[in-house]
Amino acid sequence: MSQVHTHADLGHRLQQALLRAAAETTTPGAQAALVRDGGLVWTGTYGLADRDAGTPVTDQTVFCLASLGKTLVASLALGLVEEGRLELDVPIARVIPEVPGSAVVTPRMLLTHTSGYPDLYDTPAVSALMPPDAEEPGSGASYDPDRPFTWEMLAPGILEPVEPGARWEYSNAGYIVLAEVMSRVLGGPEEIGAAWHRVAHGIGGLDDDVLTLDRSRVRLDRLARGYGEQPDGSLVDPYAAHPTAGVPTDLFGLRGVDAVSLDQIASEVGVAKQTLLYWFPSKDELVEAVLVEAATELTVAIEAAVRATSDDPLQRIDAVVRAVFRPAVRRPSLLGLVREVSRMPGDIGARLTDQLQSLAGRAAEYLRGEMDAGRLRRADPGLVAALCYATVTGIATEPAVLRINGWQPTTAGLRRLRDELRAFLRAALAP
Repeated sequence: MSQVHTHADLGHRLQQALLRAAAETTTPGAQAALVRDGGLVWTGTYGLADRDAGTPVTDQTVFCLASLGKTLVASLALGLVEEGRLELDVPIARVIPEVPGSAVVTPRMLLTHTSGYPDLYDTPAVSALMPPDAEEPGSGASYDPDRPFTWEMLAPGILEPVEPGARWEYSNAGYIVLAEVMSRVLGGPEEIGAAWHRVAHGIGGLDDDVLTLDRSRVRLDRLARGYGEQPDGSLVDPYAAHPTAGVPTDLFGLRGVDAVSLDQIASEVGVAKQTLLYWFPSKDELVEAVLVEAATELTVAIEAAVRATSDDPLQRIDAVVRAVFRPAVRRPSLLGLVREVSRMPGDIGARLTDQLQSLAGRAAEYLRGEMDAGRLRRADPGLVAALCYATVTGIATEPAVLRINGWQPTTAGLRRLRDELRAFLRAALAP
């Protein structure tokens, strides 16, 4: 976004207005900006991004977009309407028939908060996935800050809508359903991710570090903490007790375990090394914790893909390939970590084997059963599973080898390779 010259007096008056407005609230910190005709006229800041660390808000501080993201989701949806790929007043059953109320609810209702879907965060299935709340029994039972939410995880919280179209009532559930509708219209999570990137790039050229559907690669010391006001007036960061392992995963996966020190991890996370050592007394223990999270994330993604497909074995294989390719596109470091640790001798490598052995065994057993039933061409099921794993991991983590053949490791390039693997497996295994 271009910078427009601002008169010094105007900038001073705007900053004073921001300070007065912020002082009337309990917010620890804030940013403000004035944009005119597509040009940035003024930016102002107030207070602290991190109260405990005393980190001030600057014009480089990154804030969580939260529900302001609904505006961008709506923009993406209306773009699909303009392209003729989404119809505002046709029930969503055409795209997502399994959702309660889909025979009546339309995209227009989802966009305008008139669908009637109750709040999904109050349901036991979804409350368990959120951070623990002392006032919500059962909340936080399955909370994991390193596990991205998927449609399969949130869908159980979508309940029967109440009088769709009759009245306005704010609905988080409605926009989650809308996002899944768009994902299916576009062709899957990778495609909606690419569409989101185009929207973000059109907003002043924002990159994927700042405005993203995925875990951001922005350093945590640039991220403003979020605080909730307690009954006694104190402010509490609900996520502080649940630190993410995302940064160590990325560092270990991209640079190698041996090449990354605890000092580097602490610097990237934006905490003192002593804080890391409080939770993880040694680097090996941190590697093990991150490894468990990585293996769990892959397992959850694969199992969710299997549950969401029909019993047709070729469609299931196709869904699994797509699911495993997803981190290759979004977080290649995840597969890089698995590859890196699998080469390590000793207990850590053995623990990785234990983590993935059950999943690999189930995959081979499934393939063997389908081959015995004549629904897949006869082959060695263990080797087929290993071939898929080695291909996806190699594509994600060895781009230098692929560049020799003129391939570039872009999102579009990864999709082409994924589709080639899917076509190859279909041709090789179709009876």
